[in-house]
Amino acid sequence: MTVKLISSPVELIAGQHPRMRINPMYHSQGFSDNSHVYIQEEARDRLVTAVGKLPNNYGVVVWDVYRSRRVQGVMFEWMKGQVREKNPSLSAEQVH
Repeated sequence: MTVKLISSPVELIAGQHPRMRINPMYHSQGFSDNSHVYIQEEARDRLVTAVGKLPNNYGVVVWDVYRSRRVQGVMFEWMKGQVREKNPSLSAEQVH
């Protein structure tokens, strides 16, 4: 059995392909104080290859690839608040 180790995420930058834009949506929305977008190296390479295979008048906007546990927790708590606000009759257990 071969075990493949997952490498640490690397930063995804717009210059990696002229038709790929990076828009760190979770930073823009206040979920993260980090304006960088991270991705596994192999996934980045495949994404850049895929963008290169698109017709010339198409491109890709990347909002999010990898999010830290902290950011995931912030988003989870935000979503619970949204559910509570829209469904005030639900119990805390139902919301969680």
